[in-house]
Amino acid sequence: AEPPARPSRAASAESDVEKRLRDTLSGLMPSRGVMGKPPSAADKTPSSGTPAPPTPGRPRLSSDTDVDRIISDARESVFIATDFPGHGAWRDRGRYGAYVKAIENRKADRVRRGHPLSVQVLCLDSNGRERALEDRYPEARWKEYVKKGGFQRSRRLYEELENCQVSEARPQYLQQMLERQQRALESDMRLADRWEYPGLMPMYLWIIDSEKAVFAIPSFGDHMTEYAFYTEEAGLVQALMSVWARYLESAKQVSSQPVLVRSG
Repeated sequence: AEPPARPSRAASAESDVEKRLRDTLSGLMPSRGVMGKPPSAADKTPSSGTPAPPTPGRPRLSSDTDVDRIISDARESVFIATDFPGHGAWRDRGRYGAYVKAIENRKADRVRRGHPLSVQVLCLDSNGRERALEDRYPEARWKEYVKKGGFQRSRRLYEELENCQVSEARPQYLQQMLERQQRALESDMRLADRWEYPGLMPMYLWIIDSEKAVFAIPSFGDHMTEYAFYTEEAGLVQALMSVWARYLESAKQVSSQPVLVRSG
């Protein structure tokens, strides 16, 4: 008899992330049966002209364009929880620019139509962002990352679009990225209500109108990966809303007002 066929890499990734999603959510919330049964036809909220996932009731692998697409569909609310406010700014500066523009364009479109859009952005606080950068780019693997990793590819686009020079020295690089993320919080996301979170963030979230979501579970082992999934399954979206609420409980809102400094 022929040996059983090995599962494809994509299928393996999906099974692995689905298991990690269950484990992560079960650790964050008291509820059980997160992945649950598919909602009935009466429970499903119709999407605004977008195709349903290919397998109803289960999340599907997502791409960066899914985030931009669902933001462009937002009617009432956009909830974003990521480690850095400028999520993806270094990895692909061009894609990050499109992401920021999608938020700005949808906010402006809803305001023009007389329907304000609530955009909430939650990220790690400054200490958490510093730790996350240290963990993501450890000293032991820095030289390999610069020579053989994605450093050079990311740097070319980043320097061109940011009109700057990025150092290959790790301390200077980390400082540059910290400063860029602070600018992202203060400037790029200025149209949002912003929150800083002091804890661990095992899951990233983009939730639109409490009806659809993209969620990502990062892995920072020897090979940094970030598998993202898209879902419209009602039970799962509500579970992700509970994760958002848990983050928000410990978060501190960033002041939208300029800080006045007395002279003399």
